[in-house]
Amino acid sequence: MLLPDGDTLDFGTLDELGGAWQGEIEWRNRGDKPIVVTRINTTCGCLQVVAAESVVQGGATSRFRLTYHPKGHPGSVRQRAFVYTNLSEKSPTAVLHITGEVTASADRSGDYSYRRGALLLRQERVTFAYGVTEVARIACMNGGTTPLEIGAEPHFTPQGISLHTEPRRLEAGAEGDLIIEYDPRTMPREGVVKVMLEGLQLPPRERTIEILIDKNEK
Repeated sequence: MLLPDGDTLDFGTLDELGGAWQGEIEWRNRGDKPIVVTRINTTCGCLQVVAAESVVQGGATSRFRLTYHPKGHPGSVRQRAFVYTNLSEKSPTAVLHITGEVTASADRSGDYSYRRGALLLRQERVTFAYGVTEVARIACMNGGTTPLEIGAEPHFTPQGISLHTEPRRLEAGAEGDLIIEYDPRTMPREGVVKVMLEGLQLPPRERTIEILIDKNEK
């Protein structure tokens, strides 16, 4: 899989409420056998990537179509998409990147449906494909009056799961991402895992999020 113009698109500056951005990355099958795109995973639900054709014959050219939704994601953007093909089920054949800057709107708290004390979240559950190293992002906001430094309670978090915010110190009123990393080498089991957040003045049962490790996720 050859990407003649590179694997990165920079969309420049977007208005957070200006609607979705779209772009394309061209690629060519430089072999003599078909390449079949089996799945594409992204580091954030805000980024969607589809293959123009799922099967590309040897010597043929195709494109990946990328759509980025900036709403709820102000600040610097660095997202990735992992393209899996029939060349390997375990390792991505290509990793696509988008970069840019999103200009924030005035009041963002209404865009967050879930609350963990002062920490506001766009979602409270993420899904990982079983056996695939992945990183997920949940848009978050500090709805309180003092800075937050969020992590995962080490005694209640299984090996193979790590969690932090980006930026690490979330100032009052600031937005960021809750970064969740999954390493299947140290967490081979599937099912629902509850992770307890630290850095919040809440009872334990009120500061958890759910992670689903799904063998059927593609």
